[in-house]
Amino acid sequence: MYEDDDDDRRPTILPPRKNSSEDILDRLTLAANAEETRNPKEKTIVELYRQDWYWGILDKEEVSRVLKDEGDGVFFIRNSSTPGDFTMTLNCNKELKLIKITIEESGKCHFQSHNKLFGNITDLIAYYREHSLKTFNATLPLKLGEHLSYSKYIEMKTHRKIKPVAILLHEMYGIHTESERISRRVDRLEIDKGRLQLRGVVLKRALAQSIGGEIMYRKSLVKMEEHCHLEGQKPADPVIMKQNIQRIVQKIKKVNEIKSMTEKEIKEYNEILDSFDKAKDELYKRYYRLEKERDLIIEELLQRKVNNSDIRKGILESTSLVDFEPLKQSEFMLDVVLKFEVDDWLAMDCDKAKAVTYLKNAINKCPENHDGVFLIRPSFSKQGFYALSISFAGKVHHCLIEYRNSSPDDKEYDQSGYGFHKSNLYFAALVDFVKYYHSNSLKEHNQELDLTLQKPIFKVLAM
Repeated sequence: MYEDDDDDRRPTILPPRKNSSEDILDRLTLAANAEETRNPKEKTIVELYRQDWYWGILDKEEVSRVLKDEGDGVFFIRNSSTPGDFTMTLNCNKELKLIKITIEESGKCHFQSHNKLFGNITDLIAYYREHSLKTFNATLPLKLGEHLSYSKYIEMKTHRKIKPVAILLHEMYGIHTESERISRRVDRLEIDKGRLQLRGVVLKRALAQSIGGEIMYRKSLVKMEEHCHLEGQKPADPVIMKQNIQRIVQKIKKVNEIKSMTEKEIKEYNEILDSFDKAKDELYKRYYRLEKERDLIIEELLQRKVNNSDIRKGILESTSLVDFEPLKQSEFMLDVVLKFEVDDWLAMDCDKAKAVTYLKNAINKCPENHDGVFLIRPSFSKQGFYALSISFAGKVHHCLIEYRNSSPDDKEYDQSGYGFHKSNLYFAALVDFVKYYHSNSLKEHNQELDLTLQKPIFKVLAM
C-alpha cells in the first residue's frame, strides 16, 4: 500500500530531474528530444511536467525537510523508485505518508493495491480533494489539501520567480494578439494616409489654380488701368470702366479668400499627415517591445522543452482569431491597458472549492470593498472549459468560459475564441477576455452581475 522507497532507480520515460540550478528552468518541461508520437502511458507521464505539484526526483532527506512544518493534507507528487510510477507524499497527523501511484499502459492511474481508476493523476488529485482518503485506506481519515508548490520552492532556493508553463503560454498569446492588432492598425493608418494624400493632391491643385487665377486677374486689372491713361486713346465710358475694375477687384478678393482657405486646409492636412506618422512611430515602438517580450517567453518555453510545433500552432491560431474578430472589438481591445499580470488572476491548479476559499478570504480581508475580486481557473466539471469565479454582494459567483474553435462551415457560430458559454462575444486570448470585462460590465452576460473584473485575487491576498 505504501511505497518501499529504498530503491533509487530512475524512471525510463522521462529524464531525471537534476538537483542543480542549470536544470531549474526545466521544471515544467516535456522530456528533452521526446518523440512526437507517444503511447497513452507516456502522454500521462509527460503531462506531469506542466503541474506545480509535481517535483520530479527528490531525495528522502529533502522530502522530510520540505514537509516538516506543513499541515495535514499538504502533499506533492514525485518520481517513484519504480520506473514509470510516482509517489504521493503527504502529511497526516504529523507523520509523512507515501502512497505509490501506478500508471497503466492505457494511461489511466490508481493507487497501488487499489482498483479505482482515474484518467490521469490530475483527476485522482481532484477526486481526493472532494473525498476522504479513508475510502482508500482507513488510516488516512482526511482529504487532500493544498499542494506544496514546486515553483515557490525553486523561487526560495534561487531567488528567481519561476512561472508555470500554462501561465507563460497565456501571457504569450495575450502579447501576440496585441501585437497582431497593432500590425492591423498600422495597415489601416497606411490606407487612411493614402486616402488623405489623394485629398492633398486635390488641395495643392486648387491652390495652384487660385494662384493662377489671381495672376490672371491682376494682369487684366493692370491692362485696364493702363488703357485708361493712354494718350490719344478714345476715353471709355468711365462708369463701365469703373464697374469692370470693381468686378476684377472682387474676383481677385474671392480668389485670395479661396487661396487663404486652401492654404489653411493644406496646413491642417500636413498636421494630420504628421500625426499619422507620429501614431505609426508610437505603434512601431510598442510593437517591437511586445515582440521582444513574446520572443523572450518563447525562448523560455523552448528551454523548458515545450514542443516548438505546439508553440507555433498556438501562435498561428491566435493570429487567425484576431484576423476574424470585428474591427470595433479589435480597436477597443488595443486601447485597453491592464495593470496586472496573468499570474495575478489565473489559477491553473485551483478547483471550485479552493476558488471559494480564496475569494472568501479576500472578502474578509476587504470587507468594505470586496466586489469584483476574481480569478480564472480550469473547469474540472467540463473538460476544456475555464471558469470565472468572482465576488459580488458578499457571495462568490461562478461562470463557465468556453474555448470555441468554429470552422468556416459552422452555421450555428460565427465567432471563435474565449467567451462565456453560449455567448455571442469571443476573444482571441484569455488575456483579451479579462481586458474586455475589466472595462465592461458582466451584466452583458448575466444581468445579476453588474460589475467589472476589478481586483485579481492574488494581488488582493498579497496586500
